Amino acid sequence: MPYLAPIPLDLLPDSMAVHQPDTTANYGGKFLDPVTVTHVRYERAETLNADTIKLAGGASGRIWVDAANSSGAFRIPVGSKIVLDGETLHVVSCAEYRPYGPVHHWELDVK
Repeated sequence: MPYLAPIPLDLLPDSMAVHQPDTTANYGGKFLDPVTVTHVRYERAETLNADTIKLAGGASGRIWVDAANSSGAFRIPVGSKIVLDGETLHVVSCAEYRPYGPVHHWELDVK
């Protein structure tokens, strides 16, 4: 079976606090305590090549989370709130990439 190497650590310079939606709350807008995920990569829409990367509607950027090299990595649900470099972002889509079996990485489109 082919092997796809993890995203190198030097390409994952950012850290983020993830606030997942509280699905047990009686009303929306409540979040669970934050979980820190380190070694991720955030790129704003204006720095991405629009010919090769298509963001979800209204997204202002993308965060890459590597299954092997991002400490604390997990599938982050849509609707989660992300705090990264003092900026608050909201997850509008989460694509999981499994080219050869197990998850290689997730791509989060955020606004």
